[in-house]
Amino acid sequence: MKQSADCMACLKKMQLYADNELSPSEASAVLAHARDCADCRRTLAALEKNAKDMQNGLTYYPAPADLVTRVRAIGGRAARRRPPAWMAWALPLSSAATLAVALLLYFSVPTPADMLADEIVSIHVRALQEKHITDVTSTDQHTVKPWFAGRIDFSPPVHDFAKQGYPLVGGRLDYVTHQAAAALVYHRNKHVINVLVTPTAEGDMPMTALSRRGYNLVFWRKDHLAFEAVSDLNASELMDLCKLIADAQ
Repeated sequence: MKQSADCMACLKKMQLYADNELSPSEASAVLAHARDCADCRRTLAALEKNAKDMQNGLTYYPAPADLVTRVRAIGGRAARRRPPAWMAWALPLSSAATLAVALLLYFSVPTPADMLADEIVSIHVRALQEKHITDVTSTDQHTVKPWFAGRIDFSPPVHDFAKQGYPLVGGRLDYVTHQAAAALVYHRNKHVINVLVTPTAEGDMPMTALSRRGYNLVFWRKDHLAFEAVSDLNASELMDLCKLIADAQ
């Protein structure tokens, strides 16, 4: 009965999640429940697909010619009006204030890359905290790779690099930017490494390394797949694993 109640509560938030209207903590709770519940996972995937289809299917209509003419006429009349005397000194102040606000927003609003990095770190930390590192635990790539078949609509490259010091531990299903992702899990000594893989329509991108909240990350794209590797492993060794994955691909 508890599972049914959890599903009902989750269902109410799935639409908000698909519309990006949940807080990060609420979104994490929805993803955590969907990861463990096949029915809710299918429902969430359908909602996200509907949201994308609606967005891609929007039709834009140009403004009627008579409306454009009226708007331009109004703008012309406003431009011909003589501004009051106080605006001679108010406008420079207003421009300076506007510039200050614009600069503040520019430097304070996170970029898409920053948001993705924060999301990847949150996924990694959540997996460690919940002790849900893998859904399928195996060092055999021929066991891990087939496990994803039927659970995601793409085939992630799965390889074991035990000889190079990066043994494969297993894999799990996760979500990155509202998209189903294959999480490949490796070990390096006592460090856990998550490599998240999602399909992408964008072209190849060379590896980019950065750090966030004490974790090292490496991003790259190859053969219409996007990769995000994250770990508390040092940056050099994490990059070595990423190069092994890219070369094997």
